[in-house]
Amino acid sequence: MDVIWPDPPLAFTSRASSSHLPTHLPVKPAVQSWLSREGIEVAYIAWPFPPPSPILAKTMYNLTENPARQQTMGHVNMMADTVIVNASPEDLRAILRSMLASKTPGLASAFLMSTRARAYQRSGAGDGILYPFSESGAVAPRVLESLTRARLLYGSGLGFASLAPLAAIVRSTIGHRWPAESEEAYILVVIDADIAQALQSCKDELLGSPQSDYSAARKVLGELVAALEASRLDVDKWGGEFPFERGMCSVLDFKL
Repeated sequence: MDVIWPDPPLAFTSRASSSHLPTHLPVKPAVQSWLSREGIEVAYIAWPFPPPSPILAKTMYNLTENPARQQTMGHVNMMADTVIVNASPEDLRAILRSMLASKTPGLASAFLMSTRARAYQRSGAGDGILYPFSESGAVAPRVLESLTRARLLYGSGLGFASLAPLAAIVRSTIGHRWPAESEEAYILVVIDADIAQALQSCKDELLGSPQSDYSAARKVLGELVAALEASRLDVDKWGGEFPFERGMCSVLDFKL
């Protein structure tokens, strides 16, 4: 069964064994799904408010990258979880950057492993992008979601996995026009740089994983090439400036 994470306003989630479910709270959390691993029932809980720290202290978190092998579980210290629940996103970013800059042995690899595990758990973004921009010229939310997911993937070393949402964004531009020096043109240039970064992550992934699935890598790489070529042909038809030139050069230079 796929992991199910709730949408806002149920913004706080935790996973706990059934014996740890709260029974004396004024507002009951919603149980998203039940899993059974090695005879243990596990509940995914959606909280409509920040859950109490004693509950979070008993929450089990998956520590493995592959969802097919979710066996290694860990617990977060109660006081540490209190910080996580109450800190702002800006505070958490600052704390994480400070921790990673400390060069503590094993910390960076553990951070990347946890990031990959979370990326695997989240549903894919990118399919079904029909309109990259709104009538006012603003970037469509689906484009931003796909771009965020791609950055999460290639930033954690999953370069090839990040190519699919990026290719979906490129395909969404086919059949649409945008003025030069506009917000639309600017975001497409930004996405072009992301494509180049993702391809560099692909190279690093190959170096770090000699036993990579080359057939799957070639397939997703081919889909990106096809999307870029189709976009360039479409832009040439209406006399625009192709926005993914850097990404096109990077993908054509990629040797696999």
